[in-house]
Amino acid sequence: MSDIDSANRWIPDIPPNLGRASRAKPRILVVEDMDVVLEMYLRTLKGAGYDVVGCPTKAEALVAIGEQGDFDAALLDFSLPDGTALDIVPVLLDNKPLTKALVVTGQDDEEVPAQLMSAGAHGYIQKPVEDAGLLAGIGNTVRATQAWRVALGQKGGDSAVTSEEDVMLRLQTQPIEFDIRHALARLQFVAGLSPVQTITAWRLLWGDTDAIIAELLGCTKRTVKYHVSQVLARTGARSRSDLLRVLLEDAGIEDPWAKPKA
Repeated sequence: MSDIDSANRWIPDIPPNLGRASRAKPRILVVEDMDVVLEMYLRTLKGAGYDVVGCPTKAEALVAIGEQGDFDAALLDFSLPDGTALDIVPVLLDNKPLTKALVVTGQDDEEVPAQLMSAGAHGYIQKPVEDAGLLAGIGNTVRATQAWRVALGQKGGDSAVTSEEDVMLRLQTQPIEFDIRHALARLQFVAGLSPVQTITAWRLLWGDTDAIIAELLGCTKRTVKYHVSQVLARTGARSRSDLLRVLLEDAGIEDPWAKPKA
């Protein structure tokens, strides 16, 4: 993994072919309060073959996250009239844990990038954003989302893949011999997870929302949130989407896209 272009931009460097999914048009949630900028983002992404959903406020973004289907990436402006990207990222992870977020920020505060990554953002780029930088960032973010889905066996999408793509996906997942059930069973023992917490952890890995887990367990979403908090605390995962990293590290598999430590 390498830093990309400058200190003002960091996005994990995902190989172009990794995580190729079957969806004909990857779907992007775009949140930007300035109309002219939002239109520019939407036009650029549409021109590159993406399906886009635009929102000018945090409130509308939260509605889209809660009511619409899966997104392959989210492009979030940091500062919005009714909040910041730090308000949106946790909700995105709660509802669509496998969807990665790229945040556009004009903030000079050095702590902002750290706050974004701690909150679970996949990467960030600083304004002004040119088309090439936007497309490169979104491309990497989409591939990261799709790569996790492939790793979990969720090829998803609306169109059938070609035989060549299917072969590629199988080959891409073969080099890492990783039994996720065995890894979770080991983590249950090491972290001291209860049976209910283990089931919760398994469903988190599959990207289930609190509502789905609550229905499965026969409890309230409030109780599920408690179980989720216990799973994260006991395993040391920073967020719901970080749980797979914990399993991989415990299995001795290094994350090739992890941000290098200073």
